[in-house]
Amino acid sequence: SGHRQTGITDCPGDRIWNQLDAIREAVFDLGRPKLFHPLQSDGSISPVVESDVFTARGSDDMRWQVDIADASETVVRSLSAEGRWLSVAWDGTNDLGLPVPPGTYTVTIWGQTVDARTARAATLSVTVAGVPEPTPSPTTSSTPTPIPTPTPTPSSTPAPT
Repeated sequence: SGHRQTGITDCPGDRIWNQLDAIREAVFDLGRPKLFHPLQSDGSISPVVESDVFTARGSDDMRWQVDIADASETVVRSLSAEGRWLSVAWDGTNDLGLPVPPGTYTVTIWGQTVDARTARAATLSVTVAGVPEPTPSPTTSSTPTPIPTPTPTPSSTPAPT
């Protein structure tokens, strides 16, 4: 796009127009590996009941790391994956599988190639709601239900006299 495609001009772009593909490739290679499009499926979850899925794409195959930290910057859960694409789910639990307390958590996504080059990290946040209360089961009445007593039925046999 740009003015070059609207007509013939006498601009410096004439000299580099044919070099743009090589320039794009050179710029892309700077700072590799790169992490593209870090996204999450939801910004708010209830532990165990819902999950937040974190995705990203890398310029290279990487060992991905997703660290989830609480407000005091303590990592409560670490998730990992390998390949060019990242897709991991967090269900609001810590590394022991227990629900984390309600609050806002920082999610740091980064990756490293096999030759130890590290991609610049991306940061997201997720809000964790309280653990839902279980629905109580039906309770029995504290008043005992009376047991029916048998009522005598009239007999068809005459009583002896």
